[in-house]
Amino acid sequence: MYIDRLISTESKQLKRRFLFTYVYLREIKNIVIHCTAGRLRTKAEAVQQFFLKSKSLGGRGWDIGGYHVIIEHDGTAVFCYPDNEVTNGVIANAGISNTNSINIALTGGLKWDNFTRKQKDTLSTLLLEYTKKYPSAKVLGHNQIARKACPTFDVRRFAAEAGVKQSNIFHHDAEGVLHWMNQVKHRYM
Repeated sequence: MYIDRLISTESKQLKRRFLFTYVYLREIKNIVIHCTAGRLRTKAEAVQQFFLKSKSLGGRGWDIGGYHVIIEHDGTAVFCYPDNEVTNGVIANAGISNTNSINIALTGGLKWDNFTRKQKDTLSTLLLEYTKKYPSAKVLGHNQIARKACPTFDVRRFAAEAGVKQSNIFHHDAEGVLHWMNQVKHRYM
């Protein structure tokens, strides 16, 4: 059961207290890959601050960030939230929502697939670990369910090359990602 439905009329502070007092298990069906669409060397802490900073100060003004894990340019995986916490990575589409997803982001992405080898190695390791931990979860790129370039590479191909089982790769193309990526790719090169 999704926690917001249980205490939707209560304050956000009560919700946060409830989440940390009573651990609930949510069904993880998706592992969604993102990029921060910023500079490659941006630190995870700066990404988090952007999400949490008020809109008047140039942030999103959210109570919780967008990603469970942020992979920095040197390959460091910064774990921002536990798996059982819902983050703000995606807008619900094609049966995929924040309530059933783990969101992982790589810093960078202003240029087409400009991630470091260390970032890709860390992402490969995380994908294998998460698909082992959640054997029915599907790996996908944000761009497969939203008309965005994020994460500026084909996650399906990447996951297969990393050794993720085909049964764990989300092959549906809700937004025509391959065709669209080929059309916008020249903007990022």
